[in-house]
Parts: sequence; structure tokens; C-alpha cells
Amino acid sequence: MRTLIAHARRLSAGWLPAAALVLLAALAPPAARAGHPSLLPPLTADGPFPRATAEQLRENGFPDHQHAYWWPDWQPRRDAAGRAFGFGSLCRGRELLSRPDAAVGDSTIVMAGLELQFDPRYQPCDVASFLELCEAARRDLGDWLGLSRPDTLVIVDTDRTEQYKKVTRQGTWRMYKLQGDTCVVQPVPVLTARTLAGHAAYDLLARWLLDRPRLRRLPPWFRDGLAAYTAELGVHLNNYLFMYRNSGPVTLAPAQVDAVLAAPPAPDPARDQQLFRRARYSAFLMVWDLVENRGGLAPVRKLLAAVAGGEDPDAACRRAWGMDWRELAAALDPTQRDDPGTAMGIRRPHLRPAPAAAPQE
Repeated sequence: MRTLIAHARRLSAGWLPAAALVLLAALAPPAARAGHPSLLPPLTADGPFPRATAEQLRENGFPDHQHAYWWPDWQPRRDAAGRAFGFGSLCRGRELLSRPDAAVGDSTIVMAGLELQFDPRYQPCDVASFLELCEAARRDLGDWLGLSRPDTLVIVDTDRTEQYKKVTRQGTWRMYKLQGDTCVVQPVPVLTARTLAGHAAYDLLARWLLDRPRLRRLPPWFRDGLAAYTAELGVHLNNYLFMYRNSGPVTLAPAQVDAVLAAPPAPDPARDQQLFRRARYSAFLMVWDLVENRGGLAPVRKLLAAVAGGEDPDAACRRAWGMDWRELAAALDPTQRDDPGTAMGIRRPHLRPAPAAAPQE
């Protein structure tokens, strides 16, 4: 916790005061309010699905459990053998903990098939949180989607936002740039201050696990939407589109989603930001409907295993959902149904939910 506050102070003294205020707000006492995204059931491999009714979604927003790491009662998760993993397992504040499977250097941390490269001016515990989150994501995604890779993912932490933009040639609405087994991410303190670190870790690991030759035959809306879904990005994506809703519907048809997600960033930053966020939100809605209302994650796992094993994607899709990819996309087209986000309003999932009221005598 002290490390995060130190990050926020460093940022507020220099080049990101607004983000620092967001982080400090996340650490503040909870405000009284009706619902909260973390009150909905977390994602598990076997559900049950759906996890929420339409009324519960309106009340709480889409499920989001990617902020509890920074709440005071968080404890590191433990595996079946009792070993701590994920957030809080390598660092406690600025204290480096003993993990025999972790190799920590002046500018690198290697553990769990992941390597984080960072500026040596930082201490390892200034940036280790992102690697801890990526470790948890790799484990969870293996459970949820049945995906694994023997490779090591190299994550390069940029020092400042301007460096990230220069190296990746893209805006900050794109949280990272993945190329093969190397990924350049926005500065870890910035992702933390934007309350996006957990989301970015899960989104990145899902995209990397799906980035294999046979799985690239699956449509972009499915791969990208599955990453956003497992990263629980729905609330944030919906919030980002608030500024565009007065101009009309924000969802895109499946063919438009695929075109945007398969293309490089648009030359005009404002246009790229709007198109990218609309495409990601639309892909998220499609996979939300697919998983929550059409059998959960079990058919997704079967499809991924079949396609990874060499089966024709359309044949695997028919076995999973009774239609080919074109028919499935048409059935999930977000422009042909009510957008659930319009009834949710702005949600602030990084603020802790208000405690339950004591029962009246």
C-alpha cells in the first residue's frame, strides 16, 4: 500500500497528477452507494452462468473484481500446496519477499514463465505488482480457457508515458503492444494509477495465450472479446464510451469490429481512440452474451482445444454452438439488441463497495 501511495506522490509531483488523484481516491474510505461491480459473482471455470440478471447488471454494472488487490483486507492467493502466488506474493509494500522460483535483478524479474524488464532507477518492488498480476492471470486463464504455453513472455515496462507512445506508436487507450513473445506496457505506476493494472495483466495474458497460428484463424471479435471478458473490462469500456453516447449508438456490427481490431491504429488519434474503444466494447458484449447466456466457458474450452488441435474453425464452432462463425456473429450482433451499458451509467469499481447495513432490530 505504501508503495502505491509513493507512486502516486511521484506522479502527482511530475507528469500525471490526475491519475495520482484517481489512485488516492481508490484508497479512500468507501462512499455509500447502491450497487458495486465486485458484488456480482466472480468468474470461475464452471459458473454457474449467467452470473447476473439484467436488473442486477443495471444495479451493479458488469462484474469487476480487478481492484481488490489494493484494498486493506487483500491477502495473497495460495495454490493447493499452500504456496503464495499472484499479487502480494513477491513484494509486501517495498519489502522483497523470499520466493525460490523468482530471480530478481537490478532491471529484471523472472518467475512463472514471465520476465519483466524495467528501468534500473526503479526498485524491483516498484514494478513487481504487474508481474504478480500476470502470474495470477496465467493460472486463471489456464483454468478458465484450458490454454497454456511453454514459452516465456517478456514484458517491457516503459519509464514514462511519452516513452511508451514513442516506442509503440500508439495512444494510451491501447494499454500495451504485443508482438510475438514480447510486450511493451505503459509504465506500471501509470497503469496502477489509472486503476487498470489488473485488467491489463489479464487482457495481455489472454491475448498472448490466444496468439498462436491455429488460434489466429478465429475471428478478431472472438479473440479480443474473450480477452476483454476474462479481464473484466466491461465497466471501464462502458465508462469510456459515456462521452460518445449523446451522439448515438456506440456499438459496432461484427464486420466493423473485426476490421478495426485487425487494422493498425488509425492515423488520427481521436478517431483511433473512439473506434478502438467502440470495437473493444462491442467485442466484449458479444463474448459476454456468448459465455453468460450460451453455455458458459465449457464450450469455449472445447472449441479452443479443437481449433488448437487442427480442427476447422467453422466445424468446431458448429459443434460448440450449432452454427458457423458467420451465423454466430450475426446472432450476437450488438447493434441488433439493446446496449446494456446505457442503463448502467458511470461506475467506479476501484472504490471499495460500501459495507452492508446492519440489520434493524
